[in-house]
This record gives sequence, C-alpha cells and structure tokens, in this order.
Amino acid sequence: MTNFVYQDQYFKVLYDPERDLMVDIWTDKTEELHHEDFQNLLLKWKSFVEKYQARYALTDIRNSKFTVSVEIQGWIIQNITIPLSQHSRYAKHVFVEPEEFFSNLSHEQLVDENVVVPTRFYSSLSEARHWLLDEEEYQSFG
Repeated sequence: MTNFVYQDQYFKVLYDPERDLMVDIWTDKTEELHHEDFQNLLLKWKSFVEKYQARYALTDIRNSKFTVSVEIQGWIIQNITIPLSQHSRYAKHVFVEPEEFFSNLSHEQLVDENVVVPTRFYSSLSEARHWLLDEEEYQSFG
C-alpha cells in the first residue's frame, strides 16, 4: 500500500513500504518555480528519503516545466545526490521524463562519477519500474 507523504502545487511524494520506494511526481506548475524554491523542494524530498529510509526512488518529471540549469545541476549533485548516495539504504534512482527531454540534456551532467547509486533515465514508467524494482507488472501511483 502506498502512503501519502507530502503534496503541494509543484509535486507530491508517496512512499511504498512494501517496495521500500519513494515516489515523487512533479506537476506542470513547476514552470512558476524560482531556483531557490526548487532547491528547497529538493531538500524537502531528500529529508523524506532519509526519514523513511527509502532504498529506491522514482522521480516522475513527465509533466514538469522547470528548466534545470547547469548551476542547479551542480547544486543537485553536491547537496542531494552525493549525500544520499552515502546514505546506507538509498540504492537506486530512476527518472521518468518526457521523450523530448532526452535530446535536451546530457544525463551525465546530473550523475557525478563519484556517486555510487545506480541512476537511469526512461520515458516509459513501466520500463523505469522494471529496471528499478525488477517488476514486470505496471501499477499506477495515485
């Protein structure tokens, strides 16, 4: 059973204790976000991963309109990715993105070579879940 953790106009966060999975789903309202607000939301998300001791993370940004600058990418690596990769339980992270996102961003910019957490990027939710959890069956997150 998936538990509601947090929701605002920009994203919602769910936790599935059976799969040890933190899910965050971003909305199209992110177009209105300022960089500082985006950073604060990511810090909030990081605190949920730490609080629930989540082993896996799935980030659905198919509806997000926020543009992640190179500066913000560096901040994410230093303040979110590296600290969580050193977290004893955090083991895998997958991003579900719009198809057109793949041509607009170098994913290597978001994943530092020192990060030990395997991270992948997919445009299909079912493919992302399959890689993350080795699950064949698709189940929607509400």
